Amino acid sequence: MEDFYVQFKEFYDKVKDITNVRFTYMKELYNLGLEQFPDNLEILNFQKNNQVSMQSGNTKLKKNWSDDDKRVLIWIIGKYMAYNKRDFKQICEDDWQTISSMMLRRDSFQCKQKWLQMLKLPLQQAPWGQNEDEALVGIISEFQAQNKGNKWSQIATELNKTTGLNVHRNGKQCRERWNNHLNPSINRNPWQQLEDLELMRLAIQNGKKWALISKKLKLQRSENNVKNRFNCLMRKEKSGKNIPQSQDESDNDNQESYLSDPSAEELSPEEIKQIQAIIKKIEWRMKQDGSSYEIKQEHQDQVSKKLQKTNNSNRMNKTTIKFKM
Repeated sequence: MEDFYVQFKEFYDKVKDITNVRFTYMKELYNLGLEQFPDNLEILNFQKNNQVSMQSGNTKLKKNWSDDDKRVLIWIIGKYMAYNKRDFKQICEDDWQTISSMMLRRDSFQCKQKWLQMLKLPLQQAPWGQNEDEALVGIISEFQAQNKGNKWSQIATELNKTTGLNVHRNGKQCRERWNNHLNPSINRNPWQQLEDLELMRLAIQNGKKWALISKKLKLQRSENNVKNRFNCLMRKEKSGKNIPQSQDESDNDNQESYLSDPSAEELSPEEIKQIQAIIKKIEWRMKQDGSSYEIKQEHQDQVSKKLQKTNNSNRMNKTTIKFKM
């Protein structure tokens, strides 16, 4: 770290006259936020200023990236891959070691993750694999065991370190993967009438705050499942049609709501009237059917078994995950 500028200056003298950086191609692959490739002298002056700042004696790794830090990284990678006549998709771990050695207070992992953050890669092209899922479950279990809570940015960092893949997972992705697919306490059984009743009552109290409602349900559901079930019941009430139950339970984010402003958390007077009508209908049906106002025990048992199975699996994999981390 102390000789970062020496490493950089040696590299700079080798590559300053290289012009075939393929910046247009870089912009096709990455969200660089730049219209032009950084100027040589601009980068050199910034690195000189970094060298002066080292006199403060701060040797800790930087956490945040400034725009200038990002420009230096883009410049180094562009020149480095042009000098070595290789594609940007072929950057390996040894390359990241070399690249990070020319950056002030950065390590190879930080540089790699920052670069992957800029990659234009839809989630559909980087689906979650079994190894990622298992690692994420293990990391979250470790955080919970140490009473760290679900600090998603930290969990994402640990996941990226553990898997070592050329895909960057951020905190939001980890949170949604856990809440919508992996959390064993989430109920994925068909909705019961009592759950519908509880959902609509909570909507009256809290509006369309799906995360909050999800946590308050006696049998927890994912946020997407709660939102989609609510919208399904509202569509059904408005149209008067009987929607098959199989359409109610999807966690698909792309389901469209009939609501004029589905993003608004506050309920409109019309929506409140519709919800009240739904509540009365559910209560009437339950009274006619003689339904109990208790969640079916079999559903509670299924969730409990899933939790127990996950806990047992985590204990078995705990040593392996720690070793990887």
